[in-house]
Amino acid sequence: MLNDSMFTMGVNSIWLDGTEPESFPKGTTAMGDINHNALAYSYLVTSSVYEGKRKDYPDSRVFNLTRSGFAGQQCYGAAVWSGDVLASWEQFAEQVTAGLKFVLCLDYLIGQRILVAFFGIVIR
Repeated sequence: MLNDSMFTMGVNSIWLDGTEPESFPKGTTAMGDINHNALAYSYLVTSSVYEGKRKDYPDSRVFNLTRSGFAGQQCYGAAVWSGDVLASWEQFAEQVTAGLKFVLCLDYLIGQRILVAFFGIVIR
């Protein structure tokens, strides 16, 4: 689907905005208890996009921006951004803490939007 709609038109990277489940149903999935497996959704989405693009374009580099993260997905060319945040000192402190914790999980590909929210920076 991405190949037909994006990659054949020359798009090199995809912004996978919602790589988390919209809701968390109770019960089990094919992988087991939903509470233990729902967070791996982002990993599975980014890996499938990576594998699909590498199959169709074996000589191209894969890079995708996603709002959700899971340990190890950076090996699939996925960088995480922190999503929409409020412009407050409390949010700023939370974003710094979240970013540091993310890096401690050995995923250094994170971008945070707090400065855009804080200072109204618009890149055109």
